[in-house]
Amino acid sequence: MIEAGQVKFHVASLETRQVMRHYQVIINDDLVNDENAFSEVERANISRKWKLQKSILTKYRKFKVGTEIDIGTPYHHKDLMSHLMKNVNTYRKFIIPYALPDENGTLDLDRGIGILTMPEMFCWEDFQEKRQEMGPSLFGTQYELKVVDDLDRICEEKWLRYWAVLPKNYQRIFVIDPSGVGDKEDPGTGVFGCDIDPAGYVYVIYAEEVSTTPYQLIKLLEQIRSQYDPDEIYMEKEKYSDTIADTLQHLESKLFFSFVEHKGRTKGYRIGRIKQFMETGRVLLGRGQRTLEDRLLNHPDCPKHLLDAMAYALEKMNPPKRNIERDRNSSSEDDFEEELKRAFVYRQEAEVMENDSIF
Repeated sequence: MIEAGQVKFHVASLETRQVMRHYQVIINDDLVNDENAFSEVERANISRKWKLQKSILTKYRKFKVGTEIDIGTPYHHKDLMSHLMKNVNTYRKFIIPYALPDENGTLDLDRGIGILTMPEMFCWEDFQEKRQEMGPSLFGTQYELKVVDDLDRICEEKWLRYWAVLPKNYQRIFVIDPSGVGDKEDPGTGVFGCDIDPAGYVYVIYAEEVSTTPYQLIKLLEQIRSQYDPDEIYMEKEKYSDTIADTLQHLESKLFFSFVEHKGRTKGYRIGRIKQFMETGRVLLGRGQRTLEDRLLNHPDCPKHLLDAMAYALEKMNPPKRNIERDRNSSSEDDFEEELKRAFVYRQEAEVMENDSIF
């Protein structure tokens, strides 16, 4: 409990049955967040808890609950906040914390909604930058309370952009999302490779779905390492037993790959984040990458291993520092040989100079 003067706050989790049962004003804070919005299971759990809380409070009081304030923003067209906005008639007013001026630069203050309520925290320029960074769809759901019906769609055809020339300064990542024994509807192993430039743009250089055995997977890793020489290779571990995963890692240590750690996030949540990159134009595809185009345009009604590999690459991307160019035509072995030759020549010159000084 928090008490300041005449104001008293009783703080408890949504699962606590006796939360604020003696108070006339009930505040539910952060009913929905981006961690629980992109999973059907999590959406159902948060809705079930909210309904349970409402029913318990009503039984305690034997009549109406009182004034209830739900604080939060929608992330998904099926989450709890979107449900409250569309279906619960007892809500009389929604306060939208943000709106941009119109094309003429004026703001309609008589609308009653869409007015900036916290100017001490954000200014118009801050929100404009957020809109550019997040993309109109995600920004609209969280800051303008726009319930988007097709939020599960992560890409529109007009968002597809293609690279013409690869950057000279880049970080190269490959991610492999193997298909497991239980993936009968999604049998293909997703392999995604990309270059990231200093500005954070993603240039897709490889995107395929392949059918592999554990032995073929090792050969695939060898091919990727020799042909593309990536800075990092990541592979999802959960589809294999620890024994197989450890065997791959120890026997193929020369390939220098790491296993993916998803930190408890669901596949739907991870893939949902791709929309932000596609809508803002930060992903550039290569010409002829039909499989990736099909998966982006047809999600969620498509195999997902390739998209999951892409999502993890976007999460692990680390844009390189500026003004550092790399030669794409030379391998690390060539660089080592050149350095060895220079060291040998330098040693010969030093020996000649030493002999001349003796005589």
